[in-house]
Amino acid sequence: VNNTSERPSSMALVGPSKTPAVSYHKHNFPVIGQVAAMYSACTANCLTGAGTTWASQVIISEAPGANGGPGHYMSMITDPSTGWPRVAYQDANSTTESYATCTDGAGAATCDKAAGTWSVGSIDPVSTSAGTYLSMAITAAGIPSVSYFNSAAGLVRLATCTGGCGTAATSSW
Repeated sequence: VNNTSERPSSMALVGPSKTPAVSYHKHNFPVIGQVAAMYSACTANCLTGAGTTWASQVIISEAPGANGGPGHYMSMITDPSTGWPRVAYQDANSTTESYATCTDGAGAATCDKAAGTWSVGSIDPVSTSAGTYLSMAITAAGIPSVSYFNSAAGLVRLATCTGGCGTAATSSW
């Protein structure tokens, strides 16, 4: 998580052990010419900082297109009802504000080890201008809200999840 092609954006403590985790935008990953929204979790020496190691995984990756691709203006928060990360970000390719959720897979494939399963969905699928400066908050019941600046309209907007909030691909806003 220390490279010139990475743009750290947001940090949260995730899982039952409150593992430090970060979300960020990365260029040329997983291959040259791709951009990605990334997630990394600390795997060793998290409290001391000396010799800290990280495990990383791709939330979503695509060709950058004319506008830069996914993962800009990321905001990450921990869902208090599950302990797992929830991420909001700008997808400049599709000009939408996007929402991603991590859930545990089988065995050791857990979000706090950057080995969970990510689901991605749109917050504002009819937007014609990707929102910038996203900020996310979440209720104790796990209901997220995302504020963002819509530059085309010149307005700050607030979107609140109205259903299926635990799995981004099926969430309604």
